[in-house]
Amino acid sequence: MFVITKEKAPRLRDIVGVFDLDTATVSAVTKSFLSNAEKRGEVEGIITLPKSFILVSSDNGNSKDKVYLSSRLAKYINK
Repeated sequence: MFVITKEKAPRLRDIVGVFDLDTATVSAVTKSFLSNAEKRGEVEGIITLPKSFILVSSDNGNSKDKVYLSSRLAKYINK
């Protein structure tokens, strides 16, 4: 398991990636993806100054994919 918050601990195999917001959002495609995910209600962890995001895929058809915002830098989450 990979602990995101006290309540959120997705399985490691469900994590698609951990991305640095400073570098990932340079791409218009990533900006659009995050904006659309937010509109669909798939973004969790409303943080004043997010530094990274974790993309978690749902392998069962019952729940949506999720984007978790984190105040931690991606390089520290990946360790």
